Amino acid sequence: MCGMKEKIENLNNSSAQDTDICFRQITEEFNTTDNAGRRNDLALLLSDYNRHSSVKTIVEMIKKLKSQQNQKSYVGTLLYALSNLQYGEHLDYIFTLVFDNSFEVSREAYCLLENFDDKNKISEIIKNNMPAIIDKIYESQEQANFYTSLLEFM
Repeated sequence: MCGMKEKIENLNNSSAQDTDICFRQITEEFNTTDNAGRRNDLALLLSDYNRHSSVKTIVEMIKKLKSQQNQKSYVGTLLYALSNLQYGEHLDYIFTLVFDNSFEVSREAYCLLENFDDKNKISEIIKNNMPAIIDKIYESQEQANFYTSLLEFM
C-alpha cells in the first residue's frame, strides 16, 4: 500500500472511481492499524477531503478505543477530525465525551458541540442530560474541596 504522501498525490490527480478506491484503502487501514499516530493521520486525511461517509467509521473507532480499559485511548485527534464532517447523527455520544477524564477528549467533544450549527439540538441534549451535568458539578465541587483541604496542611 502506498504511503500517505503518495495517497494524497494520487487523490489530487484521480478519477472519482480511483478516489473512491483510494478512500476505501485509507478507511481499511484506519480500521486495522494499531499505530495511533498513523490512525490519526488517516482520520485527518478523511476529514481534510470531507469524506462525510467516514463519520460512522471514526465514531466507531472512538467507541472501540474508549472501551479498552488498560490503554490510553488516543481519541482527541479523532474527535478533531470530525469537525470538518457531518457528525450531527452522533451528538448524543459526543456529548458523553464532554465528561471524559482526558482534558483533550473532553475539550474536543465540547468544541464539536459548540460549533454545531443546530443550537436547538444541543439545547435538547443538554436538557435531556441535566441530571448527569448536575452530578458532575457536585463531583467537581467535592474534588475542589478535597484539594483545598490538602492545601490547608501547609
